[in-house]
Amino acid sequence: MRKFQTVIFVLAMVIASTQSFRHIYVKWVASTGSVLDQFQSETESNISVAKSLEELVPLYAEAKSQVEKYESNATSPQIENYQRSVTEPYKSELRLKEEIESRESRQKQVVELFFYWAGGLFSILAGVLVYRRVNDWLGISAMLTGLTEMIYWTSPLHIYQPGGEFELLLNAKLGLSLITLGLLVSLWLLSGRHIRVDGGTDSA
Repeated sequence: MRKFQTVIFVLAMVIASTQSFRHIYVKWVASTGSVLDQFQSETESNISVAKSLEELVPLYAEAKSQVEKYESNATSPQIENYQRSVTEPYKSELRLKEEIESRESRQKQVVELFFYWAGGLFSILAGVLVYRRVNDWLGISAMLTGLTEMIYWTSPLHIYQPGGEFELLLNAKLGLSLITLGLLVSLWLLSGRHIRVDGGTDSA
């Protein structure tokens, strides 16, 4: 049992620590601009400086209005669907639509993150009770399930992206990753105390 616990603890610590370092890198190191930023289109510049989803809505409304105006003009050349992503006014509308959908997705990810991480915490707490009062293996299984949920849902964000929604998601992942590390250490100390109270260790 102790050998199994040691292997699981080491693996979980390595993964959680690596993820935490990755979050720190993305937050404070990777969030840098590029010399190519000066060549951005007006729409791309507006997207990069928009701090919230609400700031993008009027921009999209204006872009959509431009598309409708273009299409209502009988003299406007017909633009094929496959060309619209690189041709105005469709290009700006599509780019803003993609950014809005991306930021909405990040908002949903924040909710999912806290929900599943909290579920993992509940599983760990239940596992601790079972481990101490019922059965070691059942308790370990519940705690392992909880840790897996926590580690999976705090997985790294590899590319820095502008916007408050991304910052919120990144901060949440970083904070919960650090809490997960603290829980891992606490569980290891609790496990060692449990074995000492029982009067020895087993070699299984």
